[in-house]
Amino acid sequence: MDNNYNNNNKINNDTLNLLDFNSYRKYIDLIKIYYDKHDNCPTDSKLKIKKVYKDNKIFLSCDEDNFSYEIILPKYINIYKELNNQRIIRDKSLFYFKSAILYGKDKEQFDKYKADYIKSVAKIEKYNNFL
Repeated sequence: MDNNYNNNNKINNDTLNLLDFNSYRKYIDLIKIYYDKHDNCPTDSKLKIKKVYKDNKIFLSCDEDNFSYEIILPKYINIYKELNNQRIIRDKSLFYFKSAILYGKDKEQFDKYKADYIKSVAKIEKYNNFL
């Protein structure tokens, strides 16, 4: 493993380029450090490394060394659940949208329901492209 670690580095989906072998390799090395049973710092084997998992982030640091990393893990969603929720939102907003037309309700409510309907239809189409 390389000893080329810098201070206060953040690694997340934006900075991690999977096509770049070096950044991908660094990410894999840091994940291995997190899951390693030995608590030795990679830059100085006498120091202990702190490993903290909190709020979908992994913090790796050594107290008296310049080794400090924050790894932001990817977010996973259930597409089927999100698709079902968007369909419910679409149906409710369409109902209120139609009632706003029929009963001549306020223009602001009409615009709100129309915008909600358009957003939900766009998200449904996006999720359907994955399935």
